[in-house]
Amino acid sequence: MKGGASAIDPRLENGRALFNAHRFFEAHDAWEEVWREAAGPRRIFLQGLIQIAAGLLKDQRGAPGSAARLLEMGLAKLAAEVRPSRALREFAGRVDDFARARRGGDTEHREYPHLPPLSGVE
Repeated sequence: MKGGASAIDPRLENGRALFNAHRFFEAHDAWEEVWREAAGPRRIFLQGLIQIAAGLLKDQRGAPGSAARLLEMGLAKLAAEVRPSRALREFAGRVDDFARARRGGDTEHREYPHLPPLSGVE
């Protein structure tokens, strides 16, 4: 999300690095700390990221139905982004594909590396 701040909050960057390392629980916690302080569209965007991380965590723990629901909830919040970057659109598209596969009953493929690295979390 584009913000008025000139520097990215290090907690957001930490969460991004954790997410890209597939450490979804830790990413969720890092982002939640910032989310509590946020307001408006930024808060909604961060909640979307948190829900996606929670969904992938549910999937890691063997709950694909719950994972799909959380992923879809998170994607809905990311869709509210007024001017999404190309990277965010690609990321959301891949998460959507993953959620649809889980919703369709595909529980065999747990290949998180197919998700593009999350970048530019502001």
